[in-house]
Amino acid sequence: MERIHTDRLELVSLDEGFLTATIEGDVKRAQARLGARVPSPWFREVLLASARLQNLRDDPTIKEWLLRAVVRPDREEMVGHVGFHSRPGPADLEAHLPGGVELGYEIFEAHQRRGYGQEAVAGLMGWAHRAHGQSSFMVAIAPGNQPSLALARKLGFSPIGHRAGVVHPREQLLSLRL
Repeated sequence: MERIHTDRLELVSLDEGFLTATIEGDVKRAQARLGARVPSPWFREVLLASARLQNLRDDPTIKEWLLRAVVRPDREEMVGHVGFHSRPGPADLEAHLPGGVELGYEIFEAHQRRGYGQEAVAGLMGWAHRAHGQSSFMVAIAPGNQPSLALARKLGFSPIGHRAGVVHPREQLLSLRL
């Protein structure tokens, strides 16, 4: 599996085998595919895993843009996940950030407040910029998610509007141009 390396983390591209094991609740197979311990909070992400599995089945060449495990290699442990929702320039972003790409992230509760989220998001955006020249990024965050809003602001994201989201009826949109 393709890996992006940061100072403390590896961002590991998740393949069909891992996503299928997640959907099936097969912890041992998921851990074998990843090569790291996968904690129980990940196995609550069945809808996310199902959506990304369908994306991969529709277009296998999109894998590098999709979901990645955030792994602490020194502990051989998944501490969260990060990834883009699509390739750059999807139609649903044209009104907010033409040519941009949306990303999402989560660091599991047991690993929060250690800078992993900032490191993972910066690493992913850095990869997209170096490997593909991508310079426009967007996040959509529920208004009550203060830790995520603080992280986005710390990384330099600025508010650009709102939209109806899947989880919250009025997500705040923030963008960053490198």
